[in-house]
Amino acid sequence: MKNSSNNEIPLVKYEEFLQLFVNHQSKIFGYIITMVPCRSIAEDILQDTLLVMWRKFSDFTPGTNFAAWGVKIARLNILKFYERERNSHIKFNSEAVENISECLSDLNKKDDSNNTEIKALRSCMNKLTEIDQKMITFRYMRKYSIKEIGIHFGRSAHGIYKTMARIHNLLQKCVEREVSISQH
Repeated sequence: MKNSSNNEIPLVKYEEFLQLFVNHQSKIFGYIITMVPCRSIAEDILQDTLLVMWRKFSDFTPGTNFAAWGVKIARLNILKFYERERNSHIKFNSEAVENISECLSDLNKKDDSNNTEIKALRSCMNKLTEIDQKMITFRYMRKYSIKEIGIHFGRSAHGIYKTMARIHNLLQKCVEREVSISQH
């Protein structure tokens, strides 16, 4: 990407990168926010992802899926975050992150009517208690912070973190079970 005459990055590359990033930022951020416990952490991971994407922009193949490339980089940053937070009260192993990532990635596909994982996820969501469904809706559809959810339900942020981890675990196991059943 460097111009050999003056060692500066051409303005057209900045513009190309910024245009792609602006067009796909919401998809990348949407992926990140579903994988981490709070918005501020998601924003930090988005910033880290943006920096890596810019540094590696010369590796990006024009005409390919920019959002998918960004999500791939974001996934690595999320795994690094959870590795650093290994001793925190929220625990996801890398396998759980990968499994949830695959389900979320499938949700973004245009034709999902025959997708087994999406059908399983929808079925499993319907099996959750009404309160668990509301928490998931508040967190991922309405983009409430953990603190806001805690206020709504009259619980501490720590309690909401634990509940969300439990719900994620239930959904992961349920989806795996349903997919396994449908493949037999």
